[in-house]
Amino acid sequence: MQVSLDGVGELHDRIRGIPGYFQRVIETIRLLKGLALENEKLVVKLSSTIQPANVESVSATQAFARELGLPIRFGALVFSSGYYQNIDNNCDLNYTHEQAKKASYFFSKLANEDLGSNVKFYYRDAAKMVLGAQRSKVCMMGYYGFVLEHDGAVYPCVNCETKALGNLRKQNFKEIWEGSDIHKLRQNIRADCCPTCASICYTLPGNIIEVMDLSLHRILQQGN
Repeated sequence: MQVSLDGVGELHDRIRGIPGYFQRVIETIRLLKGLALENEKLVVKLSSTIQPANVESVSATQAFARELGLPIRFGALVFSSGYYQNIDNNCDLNYTHEQAKKASYFFSKLANEDLGSNVKFYYRDAAKMVLGAQRSKVCMMGYYGFVLEHDGAVYPCVNCETKALGNLRKQNFKEIWEGSDIHKLRQNIRADCCPTCASICYTLPGNIIEVMDLSLHRILQQGN
């Protein structure tokens, strides 16, 4: 169970636009931690999106998560006309040059701290993307993962809902996932959506590929 936390106290309320929301989050976390004691399969963690409004306070958010005894993962801003609908009104979400450098520094710091986790590969990429670089990480959405909407539409990714792969109200999943147009759609995702998508979602399969490549590189170096 992942709980979003964009800041500590009033900062979280201001970003979310709901007065008193931070206290509700804390109460939710308290209840979830109690349930986790009764069920070992329930894992509680936090997530936070680094943005202009909280870039000065990310270290405080990280420290607060440690006080709660919960892991926290930080993600970069994602712009999407479909899912987030923040393309046309993103003025408040644009970093200044100094804010971008601070966000980049924090992501680099996270990558160096998170040595035992696959997420370090994402953090390394995010540190460059907030400064304007394109995504270099492989994302396997549309290949190993998909999004099912309430109307039955199946999309390759929440951040690329420009064309549905199909609809479960009209087709079975095998027809959708192995259809004649699926390969072209997947290629379009890689070309149109992935380069500017800084999402932390579904990083694991891509990270496994990177770990295997790194391990193979080391083995070859040792052989030489």
